[in-house]
Amino acid sequence: MEKDFNISRVKIVMYWSLQGVIGLLVVFPLFFLVTVSARGHMPFHLVLFFGLPLFIILGYICCTPFRACALRYRIDTKALRIDKGVLFKSRKSIPLDKITDLELVQGPLLRFMNMWTIKVQTASTGSQMPEATWIGTINPEQVRNEILAARDEHVKLR
Repeated sequence: MEKDFNISRVKIVMYWSLQGVIGLLVVFPLFFLVTVSARGHMPFHLVLFFGLPLFIILGYICCTPFRACALRYRIDTKALRIDKGVLFKSRKSIPLDKITDLELVQGPLLRFMNMWTIKVQTASTGSQMPEATWIGTINPEQVRNEILAARDEHVKLR
């Protein structure tokens, strides 16, 4: 039994793009202030210092649709599986019996987008950092309950 979970890719793209825009709003004023203080000419090291982050943030915004299309969350009888990445692909498999909690988190930007993240906590990490962070879930409460039910079923069968 393998089940794919539905995610709102459009909202994910909008959320990641807003993060990039917020990054631009932080970097661009600094770039402008340094340019103005340089009295009309811009030293090359300052172009690199501010232009490179600007270029990276714009690239981040442009790549968000591809990143969202590559994102996939699914569950089978043994593990929770997360696939992501465009250039650098990542496949994470979290055994169901290691999952201790699924924390639902919603910050101000996520609240504005009417989205939640699910932080997957496991017994094996040994730290407060989540094993995985899951974004864009359409029904976070239902997904949380389904994963915990699958975990309980898996533990019961063992």
